[in-house]
Amino acid sequence: MRKVVAPPGFIGFKPYGHTSDSSLVVELLYEEYEALKLADYDF
Repeated sequence: MRKVVAPPGFIGFKPYGHTSDSSLVVELLYEEYEALKLADYDF
């Protein structure tokens, strides 16, 4: 069993300057989100 310590507090993200009508969507599993969060913490 895996446990996510802190699920994301948002449902989406987009870079500044981009409109929300973009059709490109990247879906992450909770485990992938947690890995990105931990990798970002190391820097």
